[in-house]
Amino acid sequence: MKRNVLCAVVIISILAASSMLFHKKHSPPEKKPSVNEPGRPLPDESHTFSPFVPQQQPDRICLTLTHDPTTSINIQWRTHNLSGHPVVQIALLSAGPIEKTGIIQTCLASSQIFRHPHYDAVHHHANITGLKPATTYLYRVGDGLKWSEWFQFQTSQPSHQPFEFLFFGDLQEDIRGSCSRIIRQAFLNHPNTRFMLFIGDIVRHGNNDTEWHEFFQATGWLTGMFPTIATPGNHEYKNTQITSAWGAHFQFPSNGPQGCEELNNTCYFIDYQGTRFISLNTNAMRGFHLKAVLAQRQWLQTLLRNNDNDWTVIFHHHPVDSPTQSESGKKQLQWLFSPLYEKYHVDLVLQGDAHTYGRGHKSHDKNNPDSPIYIVSNSGAHMNKPDAPWASVSGSDKQLYQHISISKNQLNYQAIAADGSLFDHFILKK
Repeated sequence: MKRNVLCAVVIISILAASSMLFHKKHSPPEKKPSVNEPGRPLPDESHTFSPFVPQQQPDRICLTLTHDPTTSINIQWRTHNLSGHPVVQIALLSAGPIEKTGIIQTCLASSQIFRHPHYDAVHHHANITGLKPATTYLYRVGDGLKWSEWFQFQTSQPSHQPFEFLFFGDLQEDIRGSCSRIIRQAFLNHPNTRFMLFIGDIVRHGNNDTEWHEFFQATGWLTGMFPTIATPGNHEYKNTQITSAWGAHFQFPSNGPQGCEELNNTCYFIDYQGTRFISLNTNAMRGFHLKAVLAQRQWLQTLLRNNDNDWTVIFHHHPVDSPTQSESGKKQLQWLFSPLYEKYHVDLVLQGDAHTYGRGHKSHDKNNPDSPIYIVSNSGAHMNKPDAPWASVSGSDKQLYQHISISKNQLNYQAIAADGSLFDHFILKK
């Protein structure tokens, strides 16, 4: 083990000395919201209304998966003030009015105030525990006076049972105008989806609250019914700092590498019905940040070595190899992480950033040449041309989403365009 760590350190040192740094993408300067107690009046909603200014009525309601999706769920939402006590009410699914079946659980939420240039917003987070596996629950959020509508969600099965999920590439630009249709089309075509996976660059400017509101307009009520898992892209960062909006809207498992604070809420894993999902933070690897690189590599190796799931899916924003030759692959991923993917037979590596589509094998393991499959996808309006030779399937000028269904012995993959046409597909069997 010490020898492996020493080798990794040597490799990183050589890379750093050679100045092989990540390609940095800069966003226009913005005024970053601060997290403070309010020092000025909040908007008077009887006189002022903007589609992105919070109101007393809860909005941006979002479910996120926890480390144990069989018995727990995270719920996030937003309001304009702290009047009353922010709570979540839970009820069992019923055929009649909820008032007659009764509330089975009431959970108090934690709250944090975020200050924007022209208004303040209060973001709430509740971790709901003690749920039963494979059970559908109803819930609503509010403060005792103003309530959301009733939503519902389902906890996962404790065993290796079939399920399906949706994978979206970068959204980033014209989110409400161009991305709404592909998200809605995905759910119209696949209503049995269990959760959504976003590969980062959800917005173009991480501290721009208007763009975050466009995301929640594009997803609508879906984020309140279908949990989200996500990994951050470079546009959720400004220099080396992740936007505070990430934690305000998404709370993910705290089971990532220990002792590396910058990886909190971005580097984590979830075991879901026989599949292990692992999020890596490639933004924290920029500039060959030794601590973040080694922490993730050692943590990942432990997760892959001690894994009794049938399937393994790794997702991170930057690709191991880009589908466009104008952007080089990330050396940290190529030299330190991709060998682990091959050694432990990872099935899928989901990626973004390139704003185009590419799918292919990069394995050097001659005994198992079909593992893993690397996929780079794009769901937004920003398009690049693919021209890298590694991709056996590539495409541009298409907004795509991916529908992936998994059972114990088979994985079905489909890349589907915004017009509903099938662009790419394959089947893996075990």
